[in-house]
Amino acid sequence: MTGDHSSRTGDPHGADTERLLAGLRFEPRASLGPEIAGRVRRGEVAKGGLRPRRPPVGRWLAAAAVLGVALPAGVIFHRLLAGPVVRVDQCCRDLDGGADANDGYLVHARGRRIERLVLYEDLDGDRRYSTPDRILLARGPSPSIVDDSVAGSVRICCVDLDGEGPADDGLLVLNSTGERVVLAGIFEQDVRAPTPVLR
Repeated sequence: MTGDHSSRTGDPHGADTERLLAGLRFEPRASLGPEIAGRVRRGEVAKGGLRPRRPPVGRWLAAAAVLGVALPAGVIFHRLLAGPVVRVDQCCRDLDGGADANDGYLVHARGRRIERLVLYEDLDGDRRYSTPDRILLARGPSPSIVDDSVAGSVRICCVDLDGEGPADDGLLVLNSTGERVVLAGIFEQDVRAPTPVLR
């Protein structure tokens, strides 16, 4: 609308209406974005519009099948590369600080990694770890301390506990009163290192 047109039509407020319309701004309401997103999620399309692409389910299933086969195969391959499990069962010594030399140790190792260490009391006298024996301490790959009241220690060196060949491994056992084992650790004696490191 122009001023000339409003004066010709006899509209005295034409210029005011034009200024009012020119100052108007149109913005979508705040809820419009979430509403559109919800419609798209539900698969709603405008008339003549294209449906949204669905994810390729076949590809996902194929990837899951490959992963389901590859992951166990990778674990088995890693185990084979790491080497077989070496099991060492030695009995009988006094490891718990008692009067009898009826304690033993069982080591499971793979390569240089100690997987399990069990100290036991040989109750049935078969000179090896078996079901009737009492476990004094069991631990996994890292040393663990039961409590801190140490009364004595036993150090056994040098034997091959990790299956690598040289007899350069040892066992350190800390015991407390009452025939209890506080800590047990495997160490490897290295001529270059001043002190052995528990592992």
